[in-house]
Amino acid sequence: MRTNSLLLGAACLSFCACAVAEPGPLPARPHVQVPKEVTSVPAEGLVGIWSCRELNPFPDQAPVLTRLELAPDGRLKRERMMLMEEEAPRELDLVIVLEGRWQVDSDRIIASGIQGSARPALGGEADEAPSSMDDVLDAFARQAEEVPLEIFQLSTDELVMRENDPEAPFLDCARVPVSDRSALPPSC
Repeated sequence: MRTNSLLLGAACLSFCACAVAEPGPLPARPHVQVPKEVTSVPAEGLVGIWSCRELNPFPDQAPVLTRLELAPDGRLKRERMMLMEEEAPRELDLVIVLEGRWQVDSDRIIASGIQGSARPALGGEADEAPSSMDDVLDAFARQAEEVPLEIFQLSTDELVMRENDPEAPFLDCARVPVSDRSALPPSC
């Protein structure tokens, strides 16, 4: 259990560094121009598993990987992992897991009933988070419900979107083919 507490603490530090950082300007997220190609999206075009990377991460930020699963029955699972130093998960890296429901409203993915949990990036089940992590998980769940994902581009195999916030990163997502799903890593 001590290891799990350390893991959850590391996630808090990695995802919430700005909350404890010294006051001062944050580095600017690089500007990227993504043309808006859709105004309405059919829900069935989004169903599946998507593997995503940020197109415009903050400078010197570790990569944030996102795995988004949109089920045809309206279930949603969004896993986010920030790699602390390497290109592959390490012992203290965590995956923040958000699960709930989804629906499409025009060109936006709207989430509801979101619950947050965390699990080790190297595999394992979501763990009962210590109470010190509750606020962090609640903040991620609340943001997922309050800030829809705006879709900019959608094809059979690619999805480009961002939270409906001009300061948010664009996510470039590739559909995970059905044949490759058995080979998915235990994390993002």
